[in-house]
Amino acid sequence: VILLHLLLSPLFLSPTLLAQPSNDDCSTATSITGGQTPFDNFNATNSGIPVDSSQCSGTSVSNSGNDVWFSYTAPENGFLDVTTCPAGFDTDLVIYDGDCANLNQLSCNGDACFGFSSTILAQSVDPGATYLIRVGGFNGTQGSGILELTLHVLVVLADGDALSSSYLWYSLIT
Repeated sequence: VILLHLLLSPLFLSPTLLAQPSNDDCSTATSITGGQTPFDNFNATNSGIPVDSSQCSGTSVSNSGNDVWFSYTAPENGFLDVTTCPAGFDTDLVIYDGDCANLNQLSCNGDACFGFSSTILAQSVDPGATYLIRVGGFNGTQGSGILELTLHVLVVLADGDALSSSYLWYSLIT
């Protein structure tokens, strides 16, 4: 019995046998709205999609290993802030438009706050457009955190029949 236990134990401890997150691939991205969404990338695999680090000015982004995916459909025009700060591990954050077969990287970040978590500020979004958000670990690190999305909408105020040149920015959590 002991010999059988020793022979079978590695099979049950193997990371390949542990369940992967349901949003482990782009094609199974979890649909989210604004606000806070808990996440973890334990047992996630590497999508193998290279990150264009030239869009990550001033930060250090790896190939975003052990990544999980989210999809966000913008309810209106605005600027989207996306952050993992403060996550419990070193995260990489990438935003794409297009579909999984034709990803177009829009922005990325790897080191925006304490603990090397990530923040992308003021990503322009269009109403009805779907954006794919990839959260990975720098060089494959794993952990858990909160993904937070805040949509900033530009409101034009009207003075009677004429539009004024006054603009008001406010946060709309959708």
